[in-house]
Amino acid sequence: MSLRLIASYDDLIQLCGLDIVLAEKYINIMGQREETFDPLLVCASNPDLLVKGHFFSRKGKECKRSLHSFNNDKFTKKYIQLRAAELAYTPKEIELSEDDEPVEDKNKPQSVVRSGFDAFSYLMCHEKEINEIYELNEDLNKLQKSALYFIESGSLQGELNYLKYLATYEDLSIGAVEMKPADKDIVDWLPECGKWHYEEFGKNEILSLNRPVIDFFDPLKYIASYPETYDTFKNEDGSINENASYIAWITFGVSNGLTRNQFSPMVYLANNPDLCKEDIYTNKKVDEQKVAKKWLDNYSNGIDLTNFDVEDFKESNELKDDEDPFKMFVERKIIEFQKEFKKSNSPLKKLSKLVPGFSKLKISSMFSCGSSNMKKIIDSPVEKEILFENEKSQSDDESESELIEEKEPEPEFSLDELQQQLKQTQSKIAVFDTKQELETAKKKLQKLESKKK
Repeated sequence: MSLRLIASYDDLIQLCGLDIVLAEKYINIMGQREETFDPLLVCASNPDLLVKGHFFSRKGKECKRSLHSFNNDKFTKKYIQLRAAELAYTPKEIELSEDDEPVEDKNKPQSVVRSGFDAFSYLMCHEKEINEIYELNEDLNKLQKSALYFIESGSLQGELNYLKYLATYEDLSIGAVEMKPADKDIVDWLPECGKWHYEEFGKNEILSLNRPVIDFFDPLKYIASYPETYDTFKNEDGSINENASYIAWITFGVSNGLTRNQFSPMVYLANNPDLCKEDIYTNKKVDEQKVAKKWLDNYSNGIDLTNFDVEDFKESNELKDDEDPFKMFVERKIIEFQKEFKKSNSPLKKLSKLVPGFSKLKISSMFSCGSSNMKKIIDSPVEKEILFENEKSQSDDESESELIEEKEPEPEFSLDELQQQLKQTQSKIAVFDTKQELETAKKKLQKLESKKK
């Protein structure tokens, strides 16, 4: 027994209030009832309660309205209390003021409703943010996630895109084309038809879960599925003409059996792994739309999708049938490039570019600079495995050695000359907070030397 069952029925609210035990006894005698109260959709339908409501908490303590903080039970209790007061209220006779206007009854309790929030329309407006923020909330359906985002963020709701609505459901696309009046232009008719169907049937069908909530039609992925049509749907700024893609799908694509999303970003990346170094990420994850845009922009120049040997990768890694070799390969490449990027931005790499001869200075000698033990000439370079042994790979060694062979040998400097170089570039080095970073490097070196002893 839960408070949600009580909140589902007015008679249980009047009889039991917040008493779960009493409600359970009643159900045992009178028979089971279906729990229909959804705190997320109900709360979103009563936005006024969020102004003064205290339904947000973190680690058991009340907090301000924020993401991942809505407390279902707190809201359900508040709803039961407000609804009980509303059901118990007896309206007084209408009194008129001197201006013959009805006098407001100050004792009238706040009214609450169980429905009214358009979760589908809100989901369409904020689909990307909702999917990213509540990706791990697998116990919630898409409409519940939509309501939760409204509750916790308060982002405004826009009007439904009726063309996108029709394009999302194939039966509606076919029906809209068949219903078109002879005197109507298709461009004007489709939005009008979509609005009529949603308001008359669609909204109720979706919110009552009689029509499934599926992935929305994505213009970019649709055009990426047929890249040879890119120029036809491309705006001057390179973006996709979304309305044109909706209409093309509704009037031609559906009836001719085309696929609205057959583009595979992982297949493209696996065969072109260097793209993993480019801007294809949103919140540290591969953004399929960004990859699709890369695919479309590069398609006319020729793309090879045979570079990646799928069978060899599956065999060498002993993959199971349900494991995606393209995705696994791309994920490994991303990690590899992240490590490579991290090394290229290390403080020692930056210093070696600023100070000639720095790469030939031993770390141990550098920290004893000015002491009697300091050598008068620069020692051979320290192998970077000492400080970065967990990040160094064999392929990096080979590529680095090739680069060294191609470069002209750097001149060796005496201690006085090196100190002069350091002094001249002091202002540049300060940008990287050298002192603190070199102290960290020194501690690492000392720890390694103590282990060797």
